[in-house]
Amino acid sequence: MDKKIKLTPTEFEILYCLLQHLNNPVTLATLLDEVWGYGSDEDVRMVRVHVGSLRQKIEEDTRHPKYLHTVTNVGYKLTPFGVLEEV
Repeated sequence: MDKKIKLTPTEFEILYCLLQHLNNPVTLATLLDEVWGYGSDEDVRMVRVHVGSLRQKIEEDTRHPKYLHTVTNVGYKLTPFGVLEEV
């Protein structure tokens, strides 16, 4: 990707968290703790909304993401260069 994108502070924090765990699944609870500073299952929708917004900004095709993947029943995984390894 050769273009600059503008991220909200929350999107930046999510991306930073995912980069710290590059190629490893990050649970929703971990995102809540590391980005918002607390863990609560009630706020899972909030995480999904922000991740969806981030995905729209970094992916060419959000239906077939290359970088920001949903890991079923876990959370999300960021992969470099669009290479997805099995969890």
